[in-house]
Amino acid sequence: MKFRFNEVKALNAILWMANNHPEGVDLHTIAKTFYFADKKSFDALGRPVFGDHYIAMKDGPVPSRTYDMLKHVRGDGSYSGNLSKELKSFFDVVDAYKVFPKEPADMGCFSKLEMEFLEESFQETSTLDYGERRDKSHDYAWREADRNGQISFEDMIPSKSKAAVLSHYQELSELQHLKM
Repeated sequence: MKFRFNEVKALNAILWMANNHPEGVDLHTIAKTFYFADKKSFDALGRPVFGDHYIAMKDGPVPSRTYDMLKHVRGDGSYSGNLSKELKSFFDVVDAYKVFPKEPADMGCFSKLEMEFLEESFQETSTLDYGERRDKSHDYAWREADRNGQISFEDMIPSKSKAAVLSHYQELSELQHLKM
């Protein structure tokens, strides 16, 4: 399964979280919020919100392209997406890990359900301390991946909906093959 990364959604989710945390939102909270929102979306919609791929880092899943965006603004990484030149005008990364907004978020790019997944996930992760967030994210999908390797989307799908979601993507794959 492959999905296209939606940098507009990623940017606006970062801005939304940062605007909701006057003291700044940390990178760990952002990463785990994205992960749990995508898991909720897989369960309900059979697809992720952001389309980012996750890397199984020591302290939990990290959305790779989103982290590249954050590092680019922080000044210690590069990002080559469509918004790469404008990213620094939207937010700052202070003290290497705190994000502060320069602009309001435009949440019009999210469906009502996607917004619910984002809100629920942010509420869950922002009330936990670093260790609690890390432990919560060390779930089946994270444990199945190689350390610093990519987490399988298939492993992120909750077991109760996994068969239906995988069957749907298999059918889509077969239909695309027939069109060629």
